[in-house]
Amino acid sequence: MFGKIVMALTASLVAGYVYLDNQVEVRNSHASVTVYESVKDLEEDADLIIIGEATNKTENYIRYHEDGEIDDYSTKRMVKVEKIFKNQLDEKIAVGDEVEVWEPSIIVKDDVIGKQQRTIEGYRLMQNKKKYVLFLKKNTYFNNLAPLGVIQGKFPLDEARKSLHSVYKDEFQHYNFPEFDKLQKEVSSKYNIE
Repeated sequence: MFGKIVMALTASLVAGYVYLDNQVEVRNSHASVTVYESVKDLEEDADLIIIGEATNKTENYIRYHEDGEIDDYSTKRMVKVEKIFKNQLDEKIAVGDEVEVWEPSIIVKDDVIGKQQRTIEGYRLMQNKKKYVLFLKKNTYFNNLAPLGVIQGKFPLDEARKSLHSVYKDEFQHYNFPEFDKLQKEVSSKYNIE
């Protein structure tokens, strides 16, 4: 009987650890972000507009303060190009190529247990094998591509018929959702997202 109790306690402890180790604490940072009110504005500012499929090829970029705290971060993700609408980059990009997109969020292992997601303005990382309409801008200082307006430069194809409010309501309570929903509808219509 004692052996069964020990086994049950051990199993409970292992299950509890696995559960806690898979929990993600979200730490949201605010930033000064350009807010786009129309697809035209996004198109004018974008250097590259594509439909792309996110891959699982990712790498965290983290820069630390002298005191050891995280100062700057991004997830570098490779995105397979499926369609090109605009390319004003110096390099040629073709359908089937992969481009490196820097997302303003990372997930890192906590010191003891669990994970921590650091994100700017609640940005959600792209998911492997999901397709997105991306409005990307080249950062000449870091020589990378990033979505415009944080959340406004990335539109998931399978969520195109949902309002941004229903998709992002928990993360972006301080945003003007009627404007975001209008932008989402414009992108869906213009880029024939179904």
